[in-house]
Amino acid sequence: MMRVKSGAMALIVVIVFVAGIGGSMAFNLWKTTSDKEPAKYREGALAGKANPADIRGSYALSDIVAAFDVPLADLARAFGAEKEKDPAAFQVKSLEGRFPVDASGKEIGTDSVRLFVALYRGLPITAAANTGLPAAAAEILLAKAPLDAAGIADVKARTAGAVAGAAATAAPATAASAPAAKEPAAGSGTATKTEPTADRTIKGSTTFQNILDWGAAKQDIEKVLGGPMGAASTVVKDFATAKGIEFSTVKTALQALVDAKK
Repeated sequence: MMRVKSGAMALIVVIVFVAGIGGSMAFNLWKTTSDKEPAKYREGALAGKANPADIRGSYALSDIVAAFDVPLADLARAFGAEKEKDPAAFQVKSLEGRFPVDASGKEIGTDSVRLFVALYRGLPITAAANTGLPAAAAEILLAKAPLDAAGIADVKARTAGAVAGAAATAAPATAASAPAAKEPAAGSGTATKTEPTADRTIKGSTTFQNILDWGAAKQDIEKVLGGPMGAASTVVKDFATAKGIEFSTVKTALQALVDAKK
C-alpha cells in the first residue's frame, strides 16, 4: 500500500477544497450572497416584476431593497429599524410583537411590510382588513407613494392609533390595497384574554379556545403548529412568539381550519 506523507496530504486536501469551490462557482452552486427573491407577477403589464405579496418574515430589509428598490432609509424609518446597529440586516419577522394591537384591532407585522412596499412602488396587493401601518410608514406613503384619494383614505384608516372603526377604503390596483386576504404577523404564551366569538377572524387577541369554539379540531390545530398547542386560554399570537414561530406563518392556516367549519 502506498503511503502519502502528511505534507503531501495537506496539499491534496487544499487542492481538492479549492477545486470543489471552483466547480461549485462554475455551476452556480456556490453562493456568497442572499438568494431571497420574491415570486413575480405572472401575467399582465406587471409580468416578470417582483410581487410584494411574497415578502416573508425571513427577509432582511436589504433583501427588500434589492428586490423592490425601496430606499433603505425609508424602509427602516417606516418600521422603526433606523436605530438598529445594522438596519439592512433587520428581519421582517422581528416586527412581530414590537407593535401592540391598537384599540381598533390593527396589527403591524409582515403583512404591513408587504402593504407598505406595494403602495410605495404603486403595485397591486390585497392586505388583510386588520393590517395596520406604523405612523412613520403612513407619513412616508402620504408624502411619496403614488396614491389617489381612495388610497390616501386607506392609508389613514390603517394607521395605528387612528380612530377605531375607521373603514379602510380600497383603492385602484396600482395605488392601494383592498381588505380581504387573511394574511399574517408573531406572538408569548401565558395570556388568558379571550374575545367574542361572533367574529370568526383570527386576530392578535384570538385564543386557542376561540378556535376550538369555532369548530377546528385540536389535532388539526396542532398539525399547523407542529406540536402541542398549550393551554386553551393561551393567545395564539403570544404562543407563536414564545415558540419562535412567525404568527403570519400559522395565522392563514388556522383561519382556513375555521373557515372550513362555517
